[in-house]
Amino acid sequence: MWRFLSGVEPPSKKQKVDKKVRDKEYEQKRERKFQSGWRDKFSWVRHENNTMFCAICRNYPDLARVDGAFYKGTTNYMLQSLTSHALSKEHIKIQGIEDAKIIPPGQSVAEKTLMSLNQKQHGQLTNLFKTCHAIIKHGRPYTDFVWQCDLDESKGVDIGHTYRSDKEAAIFGSYIA
Repeated sequence: MWRFLSGVEPPSKKQKVDKKVRDKEYEQKRERKFQSGWRDKFSWVRHENNTMFCAICRNYPDLARVDGAFYKGTTNYMLQSLTSHALSKEHIKIQGIEDAKIIPPGQSVAEKTLMSLNQKQHGQLTNLFKTCHAIIKHGRPYTDFVWQCDLDESKGVDIGHTYRSDKEAAIFGSYIA
């Protein structure tokens, strides 16, 4: 288009700068330091003696990576390092343990699930476990579990129609043990 306009010079083209060089220059000029706002976003981060670390991961040395930067402490003051630690498998597992400690009794998902178990099924499983316990206690083989369940049913004991095989009795036995 510029060639059609007389007496007007086209603007000079910008020189392309290598991104790696540009980023390296920026990092050399920038002084990284701990941002106090990170405590609001990441409640687990602590900053002491010019290092930042994960307070909850230090409470669980058997689950956390003890050679990890946020266990030992790091001076890598970048938001990306905090975010990557927050998304790590070890930290997520430890955070779940910490969250479970805070939940009041009767409010956890596992406990609610167990409580919502149908009372009829609970009674049936109780009867099946009692039958299996009696068989184990008297040294009988697990194959006796099937006819014992049939006998209980003929007596009017509610045991349901599931979990009535010798293989299920072995599983019940392992849970009883």
